[in-house]
Amino acid sequence: MKRIAARASSGLAPVFASLTPATCAVDASTGVVRTVGAGTCTISIAQPGDGTTWAAATTLTRSLTITKASVKITTRAYVGTTLLPNPAKVAYKKTVTIRGSMTKLLAGKYVYVWQRIGTGSWTRLTSRRVDAYGRVSYGYIVTRADVSFRFSWSGNPNTTAATGTTIRIYRK
Repeated sequence: MKRIAARASSGLAPVFASLTPATCAVDASTGVVRTVGAGTCTISIAQPGDGTTWAAATTLTRSLTITKASVKITTRAYVGTTLLPNPAKVAYKKTVTIRGSMTKLLAGKYVYVWQRIGTGSWTRLTSRRVDAYGRVSYGYIVTRADVSFRFSWSGNPNTTAATGTTIRIYRK
């Protein structure tokens, strides 16, 4: 949120309005602007006069560009609380937790979990909900000799799409 300010020589309060509600909203009396989506935000500033001493002022418009937030997904693998190197060698039937961390803007949204066996093609396994801290996790029991994981986000009107770093796990 950002506050915009205007002052009339009459001392009368200006009135703010968003002309692009799909991009931004503005509090009419305080001028506090809240972004809704990426694009051009156009705000009108009016001072309607007081009906006796002061006439209405010419309405002004101001525009600003709101860009999509860039999303980066960092992926790590753990056995219990131990961070694994990448690539990692893990014993057969051990449980590995694949964790992704990203911007809190994705809290409550779903990201995809992808898997690749050896050097084959990536396959989307499932989706996981991002928590309030921008974290997501997926559990895997090591059975394959060579498997890789990553998370991805498809983007939305406010954020860019992103694919996380790849974690590769070899069976010991």
